[in-house]
Amino acid sequence: MKEKKFLNGLLSKSLNYLKHMHTTDPHWRRKKAKLKLMFAHLHDSDFNFDYGRKEVMMTNLQAKLVKSRIELNTLLATL
Repeated sequence: MKEKKFLNGLLSKSLNYLKHMHTTDPHWRRKKAKLKLMFAHLHDSDFNFDYGRKEVMMTNLQAKLVKSRIELNTLLATL
C-alpha cells in the first residue's frame, strides 16, 4: 500500500512538471529565446502547448520554419 501511494505521488509530480515544463524549465526558456532571435517571425504564442499537446506545437513550428522534424529536433538539440 505504501509503495502504491509513493508511486502515485511520484507520478503526480512528474505529470505536473511535464505540464508546466515550457514555463518553468530554464533550458526551454533559453532555447525559445534563441529561436525567437534566429527567426524573427516566431512569437511567444508559437511555443504554447498544453499537457499532451507538445506534438501540436512541434508540428506548428515545423510549418512556420519550413523544416522537417529531424531538422527541428537537431536545431533544438544544438541550442
